[in-house]
Amino acid sequence: NEHFVFESRWQYVWQEVHVNSTWLPQDFLIGYRDLREERFWQNIEEWKADEAFQYSLPLLDDDVARTPGLGSRVMEDIAMNCQPALLAELEVCGDYAEIDLTESRRPWPRILAAHEKRRQIVGPGVVRFAFAVDQDKISPYQECAQVYCVAERTDGSTVTFSSSHRTHIDIGNEITRKDRVLAFRLAAGWE
Repeated sequence: NEHFVFESRWQYVWQEVHVNSTWLPQDFLIGYRDLREERFWQNIEEWKADEAFQYSLPLLDDDVARTPGLGSRVMEDIAMNCQPALLAELEVCGDYAEIDLTESRRPWPRILAAHEKRRQIVGPGVVRFAFAVDQDKISPYQECAQVYCVAERTDGSTVTFSSSHRTHIDIGNEITRKDRVLAFRLAAGWE
């Protein structure tokens, strides 16, 4: 009897949330998965578009060095909040989807300023910056494409990174203890 009572209550909650969910503002919620509207970033104060924010392209290391950096937690929040929209776009586009931030008036140079490998990323100067997902770059922590940053430079080269500590080139060249532990856990099927 106790099992039946719990099951009927659970069924009521399921009915209310999933079947009778017309009370949810569906058009507003769908906007969080729309790359053009960019509603997914509206609650991150440090990431608001600012008309007073000035920088010129190419963005050189001296310019980035004078810019206050964003904390690594803020960068993770930015990536996490744009992930559903990028993954939805990836389903439509196929192999690659991105949000080009170069002319967005969002403070993307602050991401570069906070990165430990800033000089390596900026190099001769950054001319384009984006958040992207790619079918070939899978997150080791989730079973989906990983959100990462793309910095295109004046010499035509591109640097990618998904943390404020290392670039994707570094990850391939410098294997840390944390990388070994993660590889073991993934190979062993740990969650």
